[in-house]
Amino acid sequence: MAFWCQRDSYAREFTTTVVSCCPAELQTEGSNGKKEVLSGFQVVLEDTVLFPEGGGQETLLFLTVGDEKGGGLFLLAGPPASVETLGPRVAEVLEGKGAGKKGRFQGKATKMSRRMEAQALLQDYISTQSAKE
Repeated sequence: MAFWCQRDSYAREFTTTVVSCCPAELQTEGSNGKKEVLSGFQVVLEDTVLFPEGGGQETLLFLTVGDEKGGGLFLLAGPPASVETLGPRVAEVLEGKGAGKKGRFQGKATKMSRRMEAQALLQDYISTQSAKE
């Protein structure tokens, strides 16, 4: 099996299937030197645009789950400065609330029907950042 990144090395987005998702904890050392436990989820996807062991990619990950006609949950992960800027804006678009730190913003949304608007916001941000480079 070839990953999407091996079939199209210039792909910037795609749709895939979640194979599994379960609660997980990550032990890390905080900026103050203290050990810290981050709670989240271990998600296994059917495919990826990230080349395994490729490194160097600054990637924004936007995951949503919920009914298109109602509410749901979302996660935005990536470079901390980008997530800090975009997380509250995504929550606003989805008419929800959320919080985050260290490159991760998660929240609860009331309007999952606006998911494509949030995705467009992220795509515009990425395009703007790419143009600056």
